[in-house]
Amino acid sequence: MEERASTKGTIICLAAISLIIFLLFIPVNLKGAQDAEMLSAFEIDEFAQYPHVIRMLTPGGSFYQTLRNFFVYEHYFYGFPFYFFSALALLPLRLIIGSGWEAQTPLIVMLLRQMISVLPMLAAIWTLVWLQTRFKSAIKSAALFIFLAILPAVVLNNLWWHIDSLAVLVVALVFLFLDRDQQRYGKFFYIAALICGVGVGVKYIGFVFGLAVPVYLISGLIAKKVSLAKAAFSALTFLVLMAGGLVASNPLLLLPMERAAILHTAQQQFVETGTGYFIAYQQNPFSESLLSKSFRIHYGGFIFLLIALTTLVWNIVTGKNRLHNGLIAAFILPMFLILMSAATRRTHYFLPLALPLYSTFGAIQIETTPGLKASWAKYWKYLAPLALLVILAGQSFAFARQDVQYYREALTREETSPSIAFSRKVMDLLQNDREGGTLRVYKDWKIYFPQQPGFEVHMDWDLATYELIEELDPDVILLEYDNIHEFSRESILEQAVDPEHLAAMQRLYQDANNNQIEGYELILQDDYGRAYLKRR
Repeated sequence: MEERASTKGTIICLAAISLIIFLLFIPVNLKGAQDAEMLSAFEIDEFAQYPHVIRMLTPGGSFYQTLRNFFVYEHYFYGFPFYFFSALALLPLRLIIGSGWEAQTPLIVMLLRQMISVLPMLAAIWTLVWLQTRFKSAIKSAALFIFLAILPAVVLNNLWWHIDSLAVLVVALVFLFLDRDQQRYGKFFYIAALICGVGVGVKYIGFVFGLAVPVYLISGLIAKKVSLAKAAFSALTFLVLMAGGLVASNPLLLLPMERAAILHTAQQQFVETGTGYFIAYQQNPFSESLLSKSFRIHYGGFIFLLIALTTLVWNIVTGKNRLHNGLIAAFILPMFLILMSAATRRTHYFLPLALPLYSTFGAIQIETTPGLKASWAKYWKYLAPLALLVILAGQSFAFARQDVQYYREALTREETSPSIAFSRKVMDLLQNDREGGTLRVYKDWKIYFPQQPGFEVHMDWDLATYELIEELDPDVILLEYDNIHEFSRESILEQAVDPEHLAAMQRLYQDANNNQIEGYELILQDDYGRAYLKRR
């Protein structure tokens, strides 16, 4: 009875903390989305995703077309679950407002960020905390929950609408059901298989359990909890159910044309992840991630990562929850190898690795003070957890300070955005030029220049070349300074993924760097971008 009361108190405490966190992100997630085009100034991924979820909830000319709009979402860089839950989050708003609902961009984007990033992340942290503490101690559970929730990488992830929170939740749920199964290889094991299949469809994360599940089966064989025949049957059934979970959560795989498009996109993603988009990056494992300033700020740095790994090993060797912590080790090893082989390593890529790993801090037990005649081993058993507690407290303080800075910056991002400021300067300059009719504008990705009366705005994901400029025949060309600086480098062709296309880009951006774009004159430049007007 006392344990149940303690668990109930912990749940109430965590629910209160979760509600506060969820509410705190609402005002900040209303920012940076006054219209759909503004998303490009802050998060280019949101900008790419946004029209697809809007189209999913747009009625067609017939019931079939409406249904097709919903299921054939076209942006196959992410699985259907991401867009399904995104559309589901917006459906009440769509039904309440009705026609013209898509004009409520700030509200739409806030709902997407809250329901697809903040809420699943909180659910994942709940799960990871329970797996380590069982909610037996309200203080320990709350401390671990807050520590994971204030990781700067988590806070940044809560400030945009992206797939990573769902991926982390999938990881946490697979761990949860394997833990519930306790090597009985029954219904919970098979539920884990289905979720793992969904994880493949979400962001390929289910594949990363390719070591953890065999470890789970082999450990059962070693402990004589399962026969070899049943282990083989369970493994085969796991794979079948995993495939079923993948197809059930991505029904377009059943349609030949859409399946071909999905597989083509997946292949393209693997190539770009392994090499790069325009430029082929070659990194050694520690060149740009684990030793970088951003990793230290967002995750605590390489030394802190080593402390967490040491804690994980300690928990496996001495802890009561060895199986779960062992599965975490078997998951993060291939995850680490995948990340280290990737061409680019953005902050959110490490979330599925860091959160399960850092959750192992919750398994540490603080021993009572040893007697004066206690051995050094007992002193170490007492002092080591206390030292870790001090380290965690200091790291939490550093994380919290960084979080406050990120929160303030996000609250004022519209006022401080160099992209928006550049756009306003350009619009002021073009006031006279657009009085006679519509101006056609080409812009690079992140330049904020909304569709509006008097302007016809174009953008290309492959960026600008003279061939594209000739085809579009824009009156105005807007280029980001970072792109001009990067793609005008003489040595860039040595790193090209597609040398022919990059050479065409280089020619235009080199001319832009010299303010000599053929047929255009420079009318504005600042630290963010440059504007060129067609000569008449």
